Amino acid sequence: MNQKSINIHELIMTVCTELEKFGYQQYYVWGHYFVVMNTIEKFHHSHNCQDYNSELTAEFVTLVHKRYENGEISACRRSLMLKAAKYLDEYFTYGRFSWERAIFTKRPVLSPEFQKHLDAFMTSRTFNSASGRDFNWAIRKHLIFLQDNGHSSMESVSISDIKAFITQIATTLSSSSLRDIQCYIRQFYSFLQEQNVKVPDCFNLLSYRVPLQHKVKDYITNDELDKILAQIDTNTALGKRNMAIILLAASTGLRSADIVRLKLSSIDWEQGKIYLVQSKTNGDVHLPLTADAGNAIKSYILSGRQASNHSEIFLSSVAPFMPMASVSVRTMFDKYLRKAGISRSPFDGKTFHGLRRRMGHNLLNSGCSINTIAQILGHRNTASTEKYLSLDYDRLKLCALDFKHIKVVGGVF
Repeated sequence: MNQKSINIHELIMTVCTELEKFGYQQYYVWGHYFVVMNTIEKFHHSHNCQDYNSELTAEFVTLVHKRYENGEISACRRSLMLKAAKYLDEYFTYGRFSWERAIFTKRPVLSPEFQKHLDAFMTSRTFNSASGRDFNWAIRKHLIFLQDNGHSSMESVSISDIKAFITQIATTLSSSSLRDIQCYIRQFYSFLQEQNVKVPDCFNLLSYRVPLQHKVKDYITNDELDKILAQIDTNTALGKRNMAIILLAASTGLRSADIVRLKLSSIDWEQGKIYLVQSKTNGDVHLPLTADAGNAIKSYILSGRQASNHSEIFLSSVAPFMPMASVSVRTMFDKYLRKAGISRSPFDGKTFHGLRRRMGHNLLNSGCSINTIAQILGHRNTASTEKYLSLDYDRLKLCALDFKHIKVVGGVF
């Protein structure tokens, strides 16, 4: 709309009408969002304001967070109120909705002193988007740790504090992630020294060589996959979609990031093939579409998928029916794991990506060559594929020596 002023009631009526156009059920728009938006209107009126005001909505959102923290409203109610406020403010400002998810949790706030150092470091060099996020996340995590342990400036930090941080995070990260964080923190402290900030000389500590573990995680077995599929109710649109996604991953080994990017045009139904460019490697991949996966996708498209202008195959199950995110696929799969009674532990491989490892394991057991498996899974080289050799437990047992030719003396070897 981009109007300088608009009556808040008129804005509410316009927003609710627009929400209906994006697929929200009429009863939900007027029975839920409209009711909550009326509370925002009353909040404006209590401040003698008849026109919509973004600052007042921001105050309303702050009160919503406080009411939730005080136990006055439920998490579901908070979610609804925050979304309603977000839709009003977005439509008033831009004349459209961005459909980004509302953020309900608050990150710990850095002190101005620590935030100044972080901002100075991040602006001192050029990062690509992914590296920038990684550096910012790691350094911020370190500064929060220091702040929580009573430090208000970098000058009071000691080697022991840095060592305590590394020790704490080492229990929750893989060896490669720990090595990366050491690198990020080391560069941060080097930058501070260049800026004449008095910080400890921690180069040797943060340069400690972390042995990389190349352990191959376990995979979803055929029996476990059967149990998971048994939990899906394919009489519903949601069940049809989830069945298609899981069968597709199980039969092709596609990553979740590639599955959510599949378009209606990615499938050649006559040839029974899938064509895509992998998000991780940017390599072209051509895969066969099995009958089970193909029929599940057809069922979803014909009788489960909402009408949409989006070209992606898999859409969210609730309005506004946007393309799915890969994290939603992993969350969905975890839900079925729990329903199937399959226990999980950190780094045990019982994840959505475990379907990809299952594919590699089954191909190996069927006698496929490493080169063929690499092509199917879209690996750039066979080094990535060779890790699947350690999943072939039966053949590894054949390589093990027995003890029948070793003489036992005195009951011991």
